[in-house]
Amino acid sequence: MTDIFDKKAIDIIQQVLAGRSVPAPPEMPESTDEESAAAIKAYLQLFSDLAQIRELMKQFANGDFDGSISIRGSVAGYLKTLQAHLRHLSWQVEQIAAGDFSQRVDFMGDFSRSFNSMVEQLKMSLTELKEREARLIALNENLEVEIRQRKTAEASLLASEQRFNLAVQCSGDGIWDVNLETKEAWYSDRFIELFNFTPDDLPRDLRWDLRVHPDHKDEIALLRGIFGHEITPQTFKVECRMKNHSGNYLWVRVRGMPVADDSGMPRRMIGVMTDISSQKELEKALAIRERQKADEHLQNMIKVTPFCCHFWNKQLENIDCNLATEKLFGVESSSEFAERFHELSPERQPDGSVSIDAFRNKLSETFRKGETVFEWQHRKTDGELIPTIVTLACIKRGEQDAVIGFTQDISELKKAQDALEKERLLLLNVLNTSPVSMAILVDGVVRFVTPFMRNFLGIDIGESILAFFQSQSYGERLMSELFNKETIHWRSVSMKTKSGERKEMQANMFQTWFYDEDAVMVWLIDVTKVRKTEAELKKARDTAEELARVKTNFLANMSHEIRTPINAILGLMHVVQQTELTSVQQNYIVTTEDSAKALLQIVNDILDFSDIETGKLVIGSEAFAVRRAVEEAIASIVPAIEAKNLTLTFNIDLNVPEVLVGDQRRLKQVIVNLMSNAVKFTTEGSINISVQLEDETNGDEVTLLFSVRDTGVGMTEKQINQIFSPFTQADSSTTRKYGGTGLGLTLCKNLVDMMDGTIWCESEVGKGAAFFFTVVMTVPKQTGVKEKGAAGKTGTGVEETANAEQSEQDANQPQQPTEIEIPENIRSLPILLTDDNKINQLVATQLLKLKGFSVDVANNGKEAIEKIQSKNYGIILMDIQMPEMDGLQAAKLIRQDERFVNLPIIAMTAHASETDKEKSLAAGMNDHITKPIDPVILYKSIIKWVSATIASRLE
Repeated sequence: MTDIFDKKAIDIIQQVLAGRSVPAPPEMPESTDEESAAAIKAYLQLFSDLAQIRELMKQFANGDFDGSISIRGSVAGYLKTLQAHLRHLSWQVEQIAAGDFSQRVDFMGDFSRSFNSMVEQLKMSLTELKEREARLIALNENLEVEIRQRKTAEASLLASEQRFNLAVQCSGDGIWDVNLETKEAWYSDRFIELFNFTPDDLPRDLRWDLRVHPDHKDEIALLRGIFGHEITPQTFKVECRMKNHSGNYLWVRVRGMPVADDSGMPRRMIGVMTDISSQKELEKALAIRERQKADEHLQNMIKVTPFCCHFWNKQLENIDCNLATEKLFGVESSSEFAERFHELSPERQPDGSVSIDAFRNKLSETFRKGETVFEWQHRKTDGELIPTIVTLACIKRGEQDAVIGFTQDISELKKAQDALEKERLLLLNVLNTSPVSMAILVDGVVRFVTPFMRNFLGIDIGESILAFFQSQSYGERLMSELFNKETIHWRSVSMKTKSGERKEMQANMFQTWFYDEDAVMVWLIDVTKVRKTEAELKKARDTAEELARVKTNFLANMSHEIRTPINAILGLMHVVQQTELTSVQQNYIVTTEDSAKALLQIVNDILDFSDIETGKLVIGSEAFAVRRAVEEAIASIVPAIEAKNLTLTFNIDLNVPEVLVGDQRRLKQVIVNLMSNAVKFTTEGSINISVQLEDETNGDEVTLLFSVRDTGVGMTEKQINQIFSPFTQADSSTTRKYGGTGLGLTLCKNLVDMMDGTIWCESEVGKGAAFFFTVVMTVPKQTGVKEKGAAGKTGTGVEETANAEQSEQDANQPQQPTEIEIPENIRSLPILLTDDNKINQLVATQLLKLKGFSVDVANNGKEAIEKIQSKNYGIILMDIQMPEMDGLQAAKLIRQDERFVNLPIIAMTAHASETDKEKSLAAGMNDHITKPIDPVILYKSIIKWVSATIASRLE
């Protein structure tokens, strides 16, 4: 029974916890037994404790789980247990609130399950809540942005609407918007005002095309087509007059553009309408004003223009003219010109027409066509006839149609045309009679041809010129070249006549026009005879050149053959002079040596003259000391001067530069020839040589003046005029006293000319002669040459100066025998002499042995190459012209061997020209000595080149 009541009590408590109302305690039956009575009593006690239980439940509901329980019995135990569980549940809720969803309860049955289920749902709900919260935050942010944008757009729209309304109010233009489908329209206040409507009487459809003035047909058609669906709506702009509501027309400018829907179809037309009535009135006023000003300006221009101007009305009456017209026709005023106009032309024109009728016809034609130009013959008041060109044009004069006429006097033009016609006839006459072929071609076909060319070649109008070229392909190339160059000057062409005869021509061809067509003008000059003459001259020139070549070869061979015996004579004379001789023998030897030297000078003069004639002689350019060069030239003549007991004076101007650039060898040759000539024609007295500075140009070039004076026999004027001609002598009689070839002075003149100078002579018979010459030389920028001696040396004993480059001295001037000391280290080296001539071998061997040299002989270049393979030689003396292998070929082969690159080779030959020397050096030789051999030059050359080789080996 007690358990039943306890369960009932617990159920009631659970109802209370669940918020249910507690039933009133039932009326309990009176119990018969003690146990039931106790249970009933306890049950009733429960209801009596409900007040306390309610308070306790309120505390539990408020989270106060620490209150004391004074209720007795099993309910109290339950409540205490419940209090403990609720306290633990409160802690678990705190943990769940902190995010710990692992808490579980295991009491009170359904409550536990519900609580645990609630925890799981709460866990899932919290996760979903967080996700929703994140989405809500993002949505809120987007919403805020959208709200801000919407507010900005609304503000912008409001401002735009305000600006639009302000613009509409201030622009003065009427705005309109028409629905093309329904014809419904919206119009701005200004638009309504322009058409004089009120909002009440504004029609739904204005029918603009009906309001346009009938004169504006194109505008009516456009508006009707756009608003009546007759044409596709398009942007338009029209200016026209439109009728407003009051029936008045006003000028408006209407602009509109279509507005399409999403599919691209035009649905609306919007635009503006501007009242331009004031503008049109202003334009009209300005146009009237401008026309008035133009009329005034035209009248002023017409008055002062030098052309004759006059006016006619539609009644063909003359109404005005300018001053030039009055002056031309000799009338006093424009009224007189109008009154007497028909008198100012002859009765009939040159074509026979009656002047009055013809001019009226021209006026009528002008009113119909607008302009007429024609020639007319006028007559001045004095009766003089004048040809004119009249131009009539229809114009507005004020508000009336009129014709203005311009009359130009062409009297001078007619005269010019007559003169031009005369010139044309003259030119045609020249072309018809000229002995020069001339034609004009169009596309290669003759369109004009002179009679001479027609008769000369047989060509005529309509024929192709290519058919008359000797080579048609050449003619085609010539025409193609002319197309690119436009002109061809003096081109040699071969033509042929109609009969096939060949003609050599010189052609000039130009691009031109022929009656507005591109054309070519051709001039041909017959040079057939000239070409024949040229061929003959060329043949003659070739013959002359061949003869000159033969002569040159002959002179070269003759020089070689003559120099060989002279070399033997002079060489052996030198060797003999080194032996014991009697005075008679010594005299014979000296005389023989002088004769050989004279013969050598003749040979040298002939060779130089030949070189000058053939253009082979070249003027050199090197820095040299002027005083030293003159002294060396004088030194070679001193023995002859002393032999005649003459006095020699030498003066050089202090202004003459110490060092100049030029050809000292040829300068000395001229001085020696002039001095030799002076000595030859002077038996007593003196010889004077002077050098002066005649001119100086910008410090780079100087002109020196040389003079050679003597006190000899002198010459006549006739002799002076002849002495510079080849092979001419002052004394050419059979009993002449003085010898010579007559080449010396000719050579001097040629050499001076080549040095940009002039030579001349002044002389009187019995009073001596003076030869002058000038040369142009260059002042070097830097030079290491130093002059020795002082200017103005005078006397008979001129000191001979040694030239450091004696091997370069001309063979024309052999040195006097001089004692040359040969160093031991050079003398000890063997010399290889290569020469095929036994006499030359003998002479050279003896000259070398005089100085203690050891000499081996080779008869040609081939033997020389063989000998140097087995023996070390200090130097090779090489002849040029030899059998089997000449000296040039031998020298080239020797230089190809690295062992003999530095072995000195000296050409020792009778070939004496500059060309020969250049060939020797080009073949690899170190020096070039000409025969007859000058012992001094030979010894110095050996010393120079062997010393250089020894020095290079020691480095």
